[in-house]
Amino acid sequence: MTAANIALTRARGMGRLPGLVEQAVGWGSLERLFWRLDLPVAVIAEPDIVIPLEVMVDLFEEASREVGDQNFGLRVGKSMTFADYGMWGRYLGSAPTLAKALVRAGQTIWVHQTGAQVGMKCQEDHTVFFYRRQRERHGSTGKQHADHVIWPMITVVREFLGPTWMPDWVELDYPPRRGATALEDLLGVPVLFSRPGVGIAIPTHLLQSPNRPPGKAGDLVSRAELLAKYGGDHSESFERLVRATVSLRLLDGKTDIDGTARMLGVSTRKLQRSLDDEGASYRRLVEESRCSRAIALLQESSDSVTAIALSLGYEEPGNFTRAFRRWTGHSPNAFRDCLKAPAA
Repeated sequence: MTAANIALTRARGMGRLPGLVEQAVGWGSLERLFWRLDLPVAVIAEPDIVIPLEVMVDLFEEASREVGDQNFGLRVGKSMTFADYGMWGRYLGSAPTLAKALVRAGQTIWVHQTGAQVGMKCQEDHTVFFYRRQRERHGSTGKQHADHVIWPMITVVREFLGPTWMPDWVELDYPPRRGATALEDLLGVPVLFSRPGVGIAIPTHLLQSPNRPPGKAGDLVSRAELLAKYGGDHSESFERLVRATVSLRLLDGKTDIDGTARMLGVSTRKLQRSLDDEGASYRRLVEESRCSRAIALLQESSDSVTAIALSLGYEEPGNFTRAFRRWTGHSPNAFRDCLKAPAA
């Protein structure tokens, strides 16, 4: 398995899933759901943090079972709006025509998710706007995750064709099963199964439809602004994958290499060897992630230094203080005092 075989996605892709689970079965069940997947509950408040795509797929499947709803993924998707996709969603909605919005989605999907393909395919007098995710380590069809993608795709098109528009048919990347008719009834359009990806069929003559209504000036996002926020380099490497996963697990104060390897679906030895090949080390990535999060917490929260140390996985606050002084040349308290000092 190479870095290219491990896809990442932003936490904002779960949309309203946490709220819908809590509403159905309570906060305790939501916490247990996240714990079973070794996923920090704190990620709910960190929409731009990235998580392994397979963990997201598992989250949708487990949530569906938790609430006892085989169409849970569809419900999550229907509750999502452009706002759930942050700046990337606003960038798509800033396109002058529907065709250009769909092209933008394909060119910049990496902002939201790696290892995925978004595009258009012609089929007689229709164009199918499709999404194909990278499949990795487990045998799950990812039905719930696939179902949840349908409505956000429809939402993109509705920005140009109006709030009641529906595709002429929907395509799904898993085989038909019990409840397939119910899915068609919920969508109100035919559903074609066992397709290469998730897709919605748009009459081709509608692709040049202009944005309706035109976005407000404050909502419009240019490509330059998008790249300024997320960076133009979306190359894949094990260092990037591991760094992202370390940052995610650090929300729970976990730094062990075995847990990180398990979340990425590789052996500990494979992880270490791949980092060595790129001139990186796990220990350094943990240190850098701890430093970044420590600085953010000291700047943005009122938590005590002891609380911050414990949240970063330090059993002794003194060890955190020594590490922070090594990173910055200041103690945590001195660093925070400097932030409070008035400018000269």
